[in-house]
Amino acid sequence: AGGGEERTAQVRWRAKEALKVSLYQDGNLIQQEFRPSDAYEAQITRTTQFRLVADYGDGEVAEASCSAVIYARGDGEKPVNGKDIPGVYPPVVVAKPTENNLEGSLSKVFNDLMDWTTDHQVRIITEMALTVADITDYRKFGTALNLLVRYQFEVEQFITIQTGQQFIRLEYQGDVKGFQSFFSTINGLLNQPNVQANLNLTLKFKFEPPIAPNSPEFKALQQALSRNPVERMNLHVRVEY
Repeated sequence: AGGGEERTAQVRWRAKEALKVSLYQDGNLIQQEFRPSDAYEAQITRTTQFRLVADYGDGEVAEASCSAVIYARGDGEKPVNGKDIPGVYPPVVVAKPTENNLEGSLSKVFNDLMDWTTDHQVRIITEMALTVADITDYRKFGTALNLLVRYQFEVEQFITIQTGQQFIRLEYQGDVKGFQSFFSTINGLLNQPNVQANLNLTLKFKFEPPIAPNSPEFKALQQALSRNPVERMNLHVRVEY
């Protein structure tokens, strides 16, 4: 929304076990020390973007963003006696985030996701994308695909492999059946001596109907991935309230 009168926006968060928490307002770092569970108030005159970065050490970082929106007077609000009432305005509404990115080990990512959905009172999860970029984690994801057949998801892969005089580049976007047709071949190439690889493998889930956090469907997904858990992954989630 537009600018004008100054309003107070408050951002709250909980980042368990984080070693350092940084908060950005419209891309600018706020020069202040924050606790893992804390809050921050800012005076704003327009829609403002806040981004929280939690550092857990050993390269594990998680981020979350939200917007503070100043809404104009609604149609149902009428001035008294044809005049505006000074100082009476709709409150600032801090919009709940509909997306989040989390990174770390599989157990950490899912634990952080549960904390986030609980804190924000998320009702349903509509989409989720799980990404790995390590050879070992690539193999682990590949072996978990058969356990995920009950879900609707697509595979997206970008990979380059250098083995001696061989150079292979492969991009794939499609269903899991098509991906599995050449997964064993790619896996064999990755087992070659002195192999060098740059890869990115993403499983994109679209839940129809959407699933609730802590629902049996969600727990079954987590359990399937936990059979051979990856060491480092990125999780992008879309939710509704």
